[in-house]
Amino acid sequence: MANQPSLTSIPATRVEPTPSGSIPFPDSLISRPSHIAHIGPKKLVELQRKRDAVYGGAFLVSLYSGLMWIVDGGPWNIVSIATAWEELSKVTSLVGTALLLLMLLFTSRAAWLDQIIGHDRMTGAHKRLGKPAFYLIAAHFFASWMASVSYSNQSAWAELVSLTTGISDLVLATIGIVLMAAVVATSIRLSRKALSYEGWHLVHLLSYFSIAFSIPHIFSMGSDLVGQPIHYWSWVFGFVFVGVNILMYRIALPLINSLSRGIRVKSITPASSDSFTITLSGSNIESLGAHVGQFFVLRFLNKHLWKEAHPFSLAAVPTDRTLKFTVAVRGDGTSYLPHVPAGTRVILEGPYGVFTEESRTKQDVVLIGAGVGIVPLRAIAQGFASQPGDITVIYRNRDADDAPLLDDIKTISEINGHRFHFLPGSRVRKGTWLTRSRHSDEETLLALAPHVRKADVYICGPISFMEAAQDTLRRLRVPAHQIHVEEYAW
Repeated sequence: MANQPSLTSIPATRVEPTPSGSIPFPDSLISRPSHIAHIGPKKLVELQRKRDAVYGGAFLVSLYSGLMWIVDGGPWNIVSIATAWEELSKVTSLVGTALLLLMLLFTSRAAWLDQIIGHDRMTGAHKRLGKPAFYLIAAHFFASWMASVSYSNQSAWAELVSLTTGISDLVLATIGIVLMAAVVATSIRLSRKALSYEGWHLVHLLSYFSIAFSIPHIFSMGSDLVGQPIHYWSWVFGFVFVGVNILMYRIALPLINSLSRGIRVKSITPASSDSFTITLSGSNIESLGAHVGQFFVLRFLNKHLWKEAHPFSLAAVPTDRTLKFTVAVRGDGTSYLPHVPAGTRVILEGPYGVFTEESRTKQDVVLIGAGVGIVPLRAIAQGFASQPGDITVIYRNRDADDAPLLDDIKTISEINGHRFHFLPGSRVRKGTWLTRSRHSDEETLLALAPHVRKADVYICGPISFMEAAQDTLRRLRVPAHQIHVEEYAW
C-alpha cells in the first residue's frame, strides 16, 4: 500500500508506565517461555483434519438416523394418508432425536471435543442445531397425532387428550416437548435480552429434563427400534455416550479436580477502577493441562455466589500452585466478587478453548486487545514461544491511567522483545476502531504490524471491536485460518 504512515505519524504510540496504572503481577511470574512451539503448514492441515472429522461424524450420525427409516422400508410403507402421517412421525422422530443428541454433546464441554473445535464453535453448533431439532420433534408430535386421528373414530381434540393423558410414556414425552418449547423460546434474541444470565441458564437446564422425559417412549413405542437389535443398541449407545460426557465433564471432573487440589481464593486485588485480579491457590494445578489463552468457568462456594458460574480467562501462565484471572465488574455476580474472602473454595470447570498456541501456525503473532480483552493476550504474550520481534501487541483502552494490566504487558514485552503499542482514547463510534486519525484502519494496522498478513492474529475485546478488527483483516486479505477469536458470551 503506497504512502503508508510511519509509526511516528500515528497519534497513539508506545507509552511509559504510569504510577497510577494497573497493579503488576510479581516479577517472578513475568519471564521468557522455555518451550518450543510447533508451527507450519503441516500443523494447519492436521488441525483442519481433526475438525473435519468432528463435523463429518456429526453429519454421519444425522444421515444414519434417516437411512434407518429408509432401510426399514419407510417410503414404501406409505399407501394411504394414515400411513403417510405414520411414516412422517417416524422419520422426524429419528432425525430430530439424532440432532438433539448432537446438540447436547456440543454443550457437554467434553475436553476431547473442545480441544479440537473450541468452546465458541461448540456453542455455535449447539445453537444452530437447537431449532431444527425442536421443529422436527414438534413435527413428530403433530404427525403422530394426525396418524392417530386417521386410524380412530374420535375427533382430533379427543384423540389429542387420549394421547397426552393416557399412556404414561406419552405423558412424559408431552411434558418433554413443552419443556423443549420453553428452552427454544428463551433462546430468541429478545427473550435473552430480557433474562439475566442466571435466569437463562436455569431455563436451559430444562433441556436435559426434556430429553430424559422423552427417552421411555422412544424405546417402548418406537417401531423402528422394537425387534431391530442394531438400531436399538445404536440408540442405547448414543444416549449413554452423550450422558456420560455430560456427567463426566460438567459434574464429576470439575468436582474431583477442584476438591482434590484444594482450589481456594488466595487473594483479590484491584487491577483498575472497574477490574480486579483473582488469584486461586491449590496443589498440582499444572496437571489440569491449562494453556495460556484458555479460560475456566468458576463457581465460588459461598452463600452469595454458589448458584452462579462465570467464564474467566487466564491472565498469566499457570503455575503448579496458582491460577490468575483478571475480571471486569459487569453487574450480576461480578459486582460481589471483589468481596469474596480469602480461603473460599472454588469449583473449576475447564480449561476450555482453542485460543491458544495449539492454533498457531506462523512464527509471527499479532495480539489485538481492547479493555479487559487484554487479559488472555497478557497471558499469551507471557507464555507463547518467541524470538525478539516475533510478537506485536496492540492494546486499545480509554486511557493509560485506567488500563487493566498495562504495566504487566509492557514489562512482559520489554523482557521478551515484543513490539508493544498502546492506543488510548475514548471508544470510537465514528471513525476507525484503532484510533481517531486521518489514516484508514488498514494503513494504521500495517504501520503498527507490517507483517500482519503473514502472522497469526489473536483478537479479544468487545464483540463489536472484534468484528471491526476482523473486517479490517479481511480487507487486508489475511487468510481466515490465521485469525483467531473466541467469544465467551451466552
